[in-house]
Amino acid sequence: MSQVELVEQGEGQFQLKGQLNRDTVVSLPASPEAFWQQDSVSIDLGALEHTDTAGLAWLLALVAESREQKTELTYQSVPELLLKLAKISDVDRLLPLQ
Repeated sequence: MSQVELVEQGEGQFQLKGQLNRDTVVSLPASPEAFWQQDSVSIDLGALEHTDTAGLAWLLALVAESREQKTELTYQSVPELLLKLAKISDVDRLLPLQ
């Protein structure tokens, strides 16, 4: 799969599928309106096949936006490679993991 898909699973529950990278991140909304209509949002990252630094930057931008919107954001089922990328980039502490 050479694309990324953001799927709403239920109220405040979303899943990212596919490849979250510099080529696909542009197809995602910079500030998904459906997120900010909730008190809390959980995004399951378990179906991501690949993520690069552009994908990590998009996830971090959502964290910043969630704070501005006063919406609790958590990431679930974070792939091990994404965790390693966040750690070597020294931003792992910024990701709201569950």
